[in-house]
Amino acid sequence: YLGSITSLTTLSISDAAITDKGLEKLKALTSLRYISLRGTRVTQEGADRLKKVLPKLSSVRITPNGFNRAIGPPAAPPYTVRKIGGKKYVYVKSDLTDPFFKKLQKETDIYSVSMSYGGATDENIKRVSQIPMKKLSIRSEVVSDSGIAALKKNSSLKALTLSSPLVTDQSVQTIASLPSITSLCLQKA
Repeated sequence: YLGSITSLTTLSISDAAITDKGLEKLKALTSLRYISLRGTRVTQEGADRLKKVLPKLSSVRITPNGFNRAIGPPAAPPYTVRKIGGKKYVYVKSDLTDPFFKKLQKETDIYSVSMSYGGATDENIKRVSQIPMKKLSIRSEVVSDSGIAALKKNSSLKALTLSSPLVTDQSVQTIASLPSITSLCLQKA
C-alpha cells in the first residue's frame, strides 16, 4: 500500500520485516528523496537497486538494529503547548477529557502534535484529528486501525510518525488516502 502514496518525499521504516523484495514495491514513489531503514532485512544491494529506479532518491540510510525508545510519559497535565521558533508544538501525555480537549481546540496555528503511551489512544487520535496541524507523531501500544481511520478528517497533515503493534494494512490504506501526506515514518512499537 505504501507504493500508492506517490507524494511521499521522506520515508522511515523501523523494526519491520521488510526485505529487498518488499522494497521493490516502492518503485512507484517517484517523489521519494530520503529513506531510512532501521532494523529491517533490506540489504545494501536492494537499496542500490531502488536508487537506480528512483532518480530523486538521494539518500538511503540502513541501520541494522532499532533504537531506544522513551519509556512512558510524564504525569498530568494531559498536554502541553510549546512555541519553538514561531511554531506551536503540542505534547499529549494522557487522556484528553472533554474540558481539556475544548481548551486545546481553541489553540491556533498548531504545527505539530506528539502523542505517546498514555496520551496515544484511539479516542485521543479521534479528537486530535479534528485540529489542523502539519505533523503528527503517535507512539503507542494500544492505537489501532480505528484510531488511524480518524485521520481522514485532517486534510492539512503532511508528516506522520506512527509506532504501534496493532496497526494493520487497513491503517496503511487510510494513510495512503491522506491528500497532503509527504513524509511517513512507520515503526514497530
